[in-house]
Amino acid sequence: MKNKWVWAMIFLLAAVLGVIVSLWSHRNDFDGRELPSGAANMRTYHYPAQWSKQLKGRKDVGRIVFRSYCITCHGRTPKIPLSAPRIGDRRVWSGLERLGIDKLLAMTIQGVAAMPARGGCFECSDDQLKSAIQYMIKAR
Repeated sequence: MKNKWVWAMIFLLAAVLGVIVSLWSHRNDFDGRELPSGAANMRTYHYPAQWSKQLKGRKDVGRIVFRSYCITCHGRTPKIPLSAPRIGDRRVWSGLERLGIDKLLAMTIQGVAAMPARGGCFECSDDQLKSAIQYMIKAR
């Protein structure tokens, strides 16, 4: 009986430690250095639908969505180095731009290759995704 309590306590401590580490490592991704002024207080990890609503009316929606989601694979030095077109690759982005914004939006909504549907931003509206695509095209 004593052994069961020891293992139960070990399991409980491991679970609590796992939650603490998870919360700490997923704290607000932006410390104010990457987002424009005034956006540093936006929560990006607990209330994604609320985060998306906070973008309404902002002129820099594309940049914020890009830095919150797309940069993971499409950044100059992506965190997940797949074959996604990277910002700064003018040749690739020129070719993509020729497809047109509607085709690129449809591809983003459906997902392409390793990119998940909606680029992983399930709470983003179509207009917000379109703004992110336009941001990436201009930033080439």
